Amino acid sequence: MATSAASAPLATKTIYPTGGDTQRCALRAPVALLHGFTQNHSVLEPFARLLAELTMRKIELVDLPGHGDSSGVVLGLEATADLIAESAPGAVLVGYSLGGRIGLTLAHRHPQALAALVVLGANPGLADPGEREARLAADRQLAGRLKAVEGTDELRAFLTAWLGNSLFGGIPAEAAGLEARLSNQPGPMSEMLVATSLGVQEDLWGAAREMEIPVLYVHGERDEKFSSLAKRYCGGSEGRVSRGAVPGAAHYVIGEAPYATAVLIAGFLEEAGVP
Repeated sequence: MATSAASAPLATKTIYPTGGDTQRCALRAPVALLHGFTQNHSVLEPFARLLAELTMRKIELVDLPGHGDSSGVVLGLEATADLIAESAPGAVLVGYSLGGRIGLTLAHRHPQALAALVVLGANPGLADPGEREARLAADRQLAGRLKAVEGTDELRAFLTAWLGNSLFGGIPAEAAGLEARLSNQPGPMSEMLVATSLGVQEDLWGAAREMEIPVLYVHGERDEKFSSLAKRYCGGSEGRVSRGAVPGAAHYVIGEAPYATAVLIAGFLEEAGVP
């Protein structure tokens, strides 16, 4: 059962750069790092440590509703965005896939809440009602299969099949953080899948022209689907959204090319003059 945003703070883990100028770090906008579906903060922790070193910023790893230590919370996209806007004002939001869709939603609903936004392979929405209906139906079907999962072995099989999708480009289980994903609970994840389905997400394509903060849309060089989406989204932003491609990577840029992705983000923040 979904809980209210007001009574359900999300679990976080803080990562600091090591051996750096702590005073400088304290003066810089922190990064709120949001994971994708079936992940949790542990999956993204190696990338978070790398990003902290390259940006000299504090990283707040967030367990999204239905995942990790936030498994007791189930919220939709808008409620999750509202909660993060309230708990991390002035942050740089870096969101992968589901996390990126939450970031786009947050920037649209709370245009002054963030210092900057970095979207990693996230869909801005579906405009066609038929496509929305079909996506919601597909997500409900997948959620039904996930909810029926019992035990670690069945969850491992589900996650292995999920990561075997051609979108991920054959990423090895270790790079995908499969073991860390096994700490998630099937029931809450299945509820979150439906609550945040692309089929119920607001169409945010037009919002690109309204962005009031620096925005970077990142995609893998080999990710044909999201390369196309990125070109369309950034092209319709009237110059408000920048685009960056991670060489050699497919969809999961954080796992496939973490250093190149972190360098891209760090360079964007410096060039944009984000404090």
